[in-house]
Amino acid sequence: MRRPLGLILLGFLLSAPAAALAAGPERTAEDPAAQAEPHGILEEHEHANALSLFLGGTTETEEQETYFTLGLEYERTLGRRFALQLVAEHVSDKDAWVFAAPLLYRPVGELHFIAGPGFETAPRRPESGHDSAEAEAPHDAREASFLLRFGVGYKLKLGKRLEVFPNVDLDLVREHGEWVKAVVFGVSVGFGF
Repeated sequence: MRRPLGLILLGFLLSAPAAALAAGPERTAEDPAAQAEPHGILEEHEHANALSLFLGGTTETEEQETYFTLGLEYERTLGRRFALQLVAEHVSDKDAWVFAAPLLYRPVGELHFIAGPGFETAPRRPESGHDSAEAEAPHDAREASFLLRFGVGYKLKLGKRLEVFPNVDLDLVREHGEWVKAVVFGVSVGFGF
């Protein structure tokens, strides 16, 4: 059941740029119509900030399990092509929190790529051969791990403020000296302000 949903989201993300290109070419500075547009960083209908609720799943490739993921995202536009995101997500059954600050790049239309650092906090896992150390650690002890997030998505604007934002991310988490891969997929629904 998990794979068809992932394939549908991937198909949607791959077909979305074609819709953006069908809307028409980007205007250049030499284009008279482009000179009539405002010269600010943002177009009149765009907002510099967006706040979104993320609903999706996280699949760790080693464990082959998918966990429900709920998050909050803030995006600050830095120009026509760049934005900074602040992300906080809770991976439910794993009881892990992910915090990231990726840079967003829009090469064409609303297609975007993200990359940036972050960290994950999760309950401490017992390591083999360290039983005495684990016995001394508090039951609710958590450990933080560095992560790198890479992703792709497409923003659909519904009206002046509402945005729907399907995306797929790859998290590389550094745990116990090894890189663990996690795929995060889902949809963010938010509003611009």
